[in-house]
Amino acid sequence: MACSNGQFCPLLTDVSVRHSLYLSLVKSQLCYATQVWSPAHVTLNAKVEQVQRRASRWILRTRRGEMSYKERLIILDLLPLSLDRELKDLVFFYYFLYFRPYLHSYLLVVLTCLFRLKA
Repeated sequence: MACSNGQFCPLLTDVSVRHSLYLSLVKSQLCYATQVWSPAHVTLNAKVEQVQRRASRWILRTRRGEMSYKERLIILDLLPLSLDRELKDLVFFYYFLYFRPYLHSYLLVVLTCLFRLKA
């Protein structure tokens, strides 16, 4: 979305258009298949979250310190990416558990292996 002069489209001023662009071009990529790639390390989570922090400032055309990240998320009706990924993980787990009963034994094996690796 960078313009030819290196700025991020200064002529694009409508907040709803910026919001739609973020959701369709950036967040869709960040949230795709999070059950597979979601970072477990805190610093990696922070780097991914930083993308949304910068994007929320860009969407609302605010500068650092003008508005908190939480306020920007409330205005834009977004969740922090870490919570968004957790929610998607829970929905995936629920779907897997209740709508794929023939895979329960496979899930049990996977979870057992994961807990053994963490211990």
